[in-house]
Amino acid sequence: MTASGDAPDFRRIFEAIPGLYLVLAPTLHIVAVSDAYLQATKTTRDAILGRHLFEVFPDNPDDPQASGMRNLRISLERVLADRVPDAMAVQKYDIRKPESEGGGFEERHWSPVNTPLLEADGSVRCIIHRVEDVTDFVRARQHGNEQAQLAESLRERAERFEAEIFQRATEVQEANRRLESANQELSRLYAASKELDELRTRFFSNVSHELRTPLTLILGPVERLLGSGGLDAGQRGWLDTIARNARTLLRHVNDLLDVAKLEAGKMAVHCDDVDLGHLTRLTAAYFESLAEERGIGFEVDAPASLRVRTDVEKVQRVLVNLLANAFKFTPDAGRIRMRLTWDDGRGIVDIDDSGPGVPPALREVIFEPFRQAEQASTRRHGGTGLGLAIAREFLHLLDGTISVGESALGGAAFRIVLPLPPAAGPQAEPDLAALSSAAALVPLEQRLPAAAPRPEGAASAVPEAGPRALPLVLVVEDNREMHQFIRDSLPAHVASIGAFSGREGVETAIASRPDLVISDVMMPDMSGDELVQALRALRDFDNVPIILLTAKADDELKVRMLRGGAQDFLTKPFLVAELVARVSNQLAISRARRILQDELASSEADVSMLAKELAVRKRAIEDALGELRGRDAALARLNAQLELRVAERTEQLTAANRDLEIFSYSVSHELRAPVRHLIGFSKLLQERYADQLDEDARSFVQFIARGARRMNELMDALLALGRASRADLAWSDVDLDELVAEVRAELAPEAGRRIEWRVAPLPRVRADRQLLKVVLHNLLSNALKYTRKRELACIEIGGAATDETVREVWVRDNGVGFDPRHSDQLFGVFRRLHSQEEFEGSGLGLATAQRILHKHRGRLRAESRLGEGTTFHFSLDAPAPAASLVAEGRSAVDPPEGGGEPH
Repeated sequence: MTASGDAPDFRRIFEAIPGLYLVLAPTLHIVAVSDAYLQATKTTRDAILGRHLFEVFPDNPDDPQASGMRNLRISLERVLADRVPDAMAVQKYDIRKPESEGGGFEERHWSPVNTPLLEADGSVRCIIHRVEDVTDFVRARQHGNEQAQLAESLRERAERFEAEIFQRATEVQEANRRLESANQELSRLYAASKELDELRTRFFSNVSHELRTPLTLILGPVERLLGSGGLDAGQRGWLDTIARNARTLLRHVNDLLDVAKLEAGKMAVHCDDVDLGHLTRLTAAYFESLAEERGIGFEVDAPASLRVRTDVEKVQRVLVNLLANAFKFTPDAGRIRMRLTWDDGRGIVDIDDSGPGVPPALREVIFEPFRQAEQASTRRHGGTGLGLAIAREFLHLLDGTISVGESALGGAAFRIVLPLPPAAGPQAEPDLAALSSAAALVPLEQRLPAAAPRPEGAASAVPEAGPRALPLVLVVEDNREMHQFIRDSLPAHVASIGAFSGREGVETAIASRPDLVISDVMMPDMSGDELVQALRALRDFDNVPIILLTAKADDELKVRMLRGGAQDFLTKPFLVAELVARVSNQLAISRARRILQDELASSEADVSMLAKELAVRKRAIEDALGELRGRDAALARLNAQLELRVAERTEQLTAANRDLEIFSYSVSHELRAPVRHLIGFSKLLQERYADQLDEDARSFVQFIARGARRMNELMDALLALGRASRADLAWSDVDLDELVAEVRAELAPEAGRRIEWRVAPLPRVRADRQLLKVVLHNLLSNALKYTRKRELACIEIGGAATDETVREVWVRDNGVGFDPRHSDQLFGVFRRLHSQEEFEGSGLGLATAQRILHKHRGRLRAESRLGEGTTFHFSLDAPAPAASLVAEGRSAVDPPEGGGEPH
């Protein structure tokens, strides 16, 4: 305190201290400076306060070797990151002299130390930058012949500075070591991330190519049947449906291939001279009939001629994707406007619509692959989420940009800005009409939403509630072809009525009181699970059975839906016979329940009281179940929070897994929907018109059915491979004798020939029983397949204890074998050592088995010779000591030369 009682002026004290000090904000702006620092650097306080450090003190432009400011910047960034003091080596930094002293720069040498001042929470409040002017010391060292008097006066300071320099040099070396270690770790993570990107791109490409073969075998026979003539309207309609869905699937495959090419950097640009105005009008013309059909006002404004040089195919693909997007989201009787303008060497295309628009939070992410603005379970429009992503990547290849905002029409406003050099000359342009039709841009109708009118048979009147001659089934399905297929496939002894959204389904159910409801899970306005909740909230629908259709083979989803009140599930694609059986069973159960209720209603008073008591207890149980569901939801939320924390710590790895999950979902929903049409309609053709088709036609239908089944098996195998990589292990002690017997029983119908099984006593192991069953199923079915050409197939199974903690199991067959030089390719995805014609298969079974065993800390290997069969060995952990081989009284046996006793 001063004599007057006022607080000391700390700023003035700081400014007056003899040392050279700067105080810097975390943004490196100067907030305080000592008088000694101003004098040493020949500056004034008003000239530097509030300005950025490196704006006030730039490097000497006349000294190309100047590095003082760069080194200082690195030190300050290190202090901000590590929040610890950082001592720098002696730096050369030249001071700008004022004009009164002749201007220019004066050579100086400095010894800096940067020290952070921290807040209570550990963040950096400011940085104290202290320097000492060691110019005289450096000059003395550089000029050893200085006068003795000067050397004597500087010797003491030299000793002190030498020690400090040595200490700071050591600190710099340690900092460099840490930096090198961090760079090595960063390089490793970058390499791992790059490898994951390459694996994902290769995976997309392999899957797309694998799907093209069965698609070709479907489209070819269908087109030949359609062109052969002699088909009635029903047959032609079914074949048109098969062809349309196959082309939809082909478009999805082509989009995946484009994404894979773009990510791999293999998409080339081919430029030609073109009239962009004509190309714009020609592309828009393909949408005019759709606009007229749906009553949409479609305006196109383009110059009469605009000759430029660009990649015609990519520009047209971008325009088609954006127009298709606009027509998909614009309601009937809405408006769409397309305008092409020219501004200083740039072509600008604006596409506006009166649809729902794009929320600001989603205006960047909708251009990412697989991203869509609608919620997955209630979205109105299909698609894989690749159209806008491909458009953006094509424009990047052409140095263009794409953005989205709010349109004056009330919907979305997409803008393309594309640098366009003028045409090179008067040479001939590409044939735009031929290009547009050849682009079949996978026929334009497949890129557009369907028109408003519903399919024939959908507009049936809602029957009145009350006694009926036939049971009434309500079908709620937004896909019109699938809707009609389900209704056509229902048993002959039922009547049906339809609805095309969840909300319409609830309204129709209330008006018609159906005996059974069949509903898709993913629908617009209201999803299938929301429909179940809405109906179960009405007392009149307590006992109406509900069957849900889903394209997602997800056990957790099924359990949740069953808890919510659904009676049964069907996974797409499904067999018509399975649909008929499940519908008949549920109607029979419902009919029995109604009879029982009628009998109870006509009983005596005590029975009536008992029924009321049972109803009260039923409500109590439902309330208890509701409470349990609430607890389940709370646990699910807690689990989601925990998973989020884990995901934040492993972001790079989970990003790749998330992409695969999105792709698996796309495969399971977008690809299964066309496949189920192919299987269903081809079966209807075989069953209803077998006697009307000639031999070639029946052969074509069989080709279609086999191709569709092959695609379904391939998608199931791909999903099984993904689940094997992501599944959590349910550890238990597994009895291999029992598990092998189960797998053999399941495979018995596939064998169909004489097989000698030699199964030795097997050890118990510690594993996930269900996943281990998948491994045994793949290995034994593999043995059955490759012994098919043997008159007597022999399959041996044995096991041994290699030590106290590891058990080894082997499966040996006398099949065709393989060249051991190719054994390293055996467990790769889509890797096969035999042709598809010789032995069918997806090339995924052994890869799935290998991944499952890796998750168990085990491994799978193979031994084989051509013509002499194959032996697969795998190892697993031993069970707890109480359940070990010794406790069971078993003895480990060596792999049998001749096998055990035949079973």
